[in-house]
Amino acid sequence: MSKQPSFQFYPADWLRSPDVRKCSPATRGIWIDLLCLMHFEEDRGKLSGTVQELARATGCSEVEMEAAIAEFERHKTCDVTKSHNDVSLMSRRLAREEKTRKDAALRKRRQRGHKDVPASRARLSSSSSSKIPFYKSSPSTPSTASDLRSSAPPEPELEPEEKVQTNPRALGENPRALGTNPRAGKKGTRIPEPWLLTDELRAWAARHAAGHAKDYADLDVDDQVERFIDHFRAAPGRVGVKLNWAATWRNWWRKAPEMTRGNGNGKAYETPYDRIMRVNADDAESPFDERGTTVDGVAEVVDPPDRDLRR
Repeated sequence: MSKQPSFQFYPADWLRSPDVRKCSPATRGIWIDLLCLMHFEEDRGKLSGTVQELARATGCSEVEMEAAIAEFERHKTCDVTKSHNDVSLMSRRLAREEKTRKDAALRKRRQRGHKDVPASRARLSSSSSSKIPFYKSSPSTPSTASDLRSSAPPEPELEPEEKVQTNPRALGENPRALGTNPRAGKKGTRIPEPWLLTDELRAWAARHAAGHAKDYADLDVDDQVERFIDHFRAAPGRVGVKLNWAATWRNWWRKAPEMTRGNGNGKAYETPYDRIMRVNADDAESPFDERGTTVDGVAEVVDPPDRDLRR
């Protein structure tokens, strides 16, 4: 019995198929019952039995079943094979879908390494184990494409040692170690201790400032170096990790005028170091302690000033 609980039914195909619409309403009703019975057969898509057995299974009379079988043959609704008193019916669509499903299952088993599935079986028709043959041919002369594939010699199955795996990750190897990663071996670091401005970088800063004399008129290189070092010393996590500290300094020097005088909207850029120094200076100048009283101990009604770190 088939393990599939259902099969696909397309109403448009049922209503437009000429080989079905040519049949009488009674024959169409018998045919849909036969399709359901074929679905639950071990060899899905095929059903065999005598006329009396088929009539009993579909709930019709023998006369109605014989008339339906005659219409099936005349309109090519299904493949009909008669052998003595037995009649074999095959739905071409159900048989094709079952073959596709079994072939896909065989390919999947081969991919998963099941040794009990030979390489050639994945391409063979799963209908070769039919209980009742629908055609008879000479043993030496194949009559269908399925027979041609069955008569061909089986393809040799690769031994496990011949199956070469080329994916480095599947082999458990690190692409960095194999040299396939262009960024292999490059890791960022924190700013060195000590970090000194080299003569080459100082000369570059002078040339850059000379080309933008108006912007760098009141900027001092040594002052920016101190700000640069303090900023990245205090930066947390990967914000303070860089691959190239010389390039990081050049970018800092390029942005120095904007960070010092602002970006054109009236607000100056404030580094974390500058923000800490400003807050500490505000605390030192404030006459209030944390409780809102003056340093002399005399309570004041005036609330302490708020600390706005964003200004």
